[in-house]
Amino acid sequence: MSESDLTEFVTLALNGGVLGFLSFQDIKKKSVSLIPVLVLVLINLGLCVYMHRSPVAVLTGILPGVFALAVSFGSKGKMGIGDGLVLTSMGLVADWDRVMAIWLVALVLSAVTGIVLMLVKRATIKTALPFLPFLLAGGAILEVAERVSV
Repeated sequence: MSESDLTEFVTLALNGGVLGFLSFQDIKKKSVSLIPVLVLVLINLGLCVYMHRSPVAVLTGILPGVFALAVSFGSKGKMGIGDGLVLTSMGLVADWDRVMAIWLVALVLSAVTGIVLMLVKRATIKTALPFLPFLLAGGAILEVAERVSV
């Protein structure tokens, strides 16, 4: 296993583990604690330094998360701050197009889930769905799709 393969594995394992924990918390409480989110940010900051990511790659990588934070503040919390912080953290270790793809897949999955729940009368248009599980699923789907297509 090469050093870059090991770095990728560690990045996926740590991010997947923390995001899995946060997803479970988001489902149970409809919110996430700030400490695990900050742990994820610190992990990704450390990985970012270790990977020698360029300032341009980091700045463009965090843009989707910064936009999500702006949406969170602009929507008065309809999208959680934790969602934006997690997306921003992802941008520390992933390129902007990867973060955008994960976010897009997560948005589609959450929209389809919301529509299905409304059709079976388990939700209304005002029902808030936890978003972090969809981010986790979006990342997993893209990772599997990338490995299958290679």
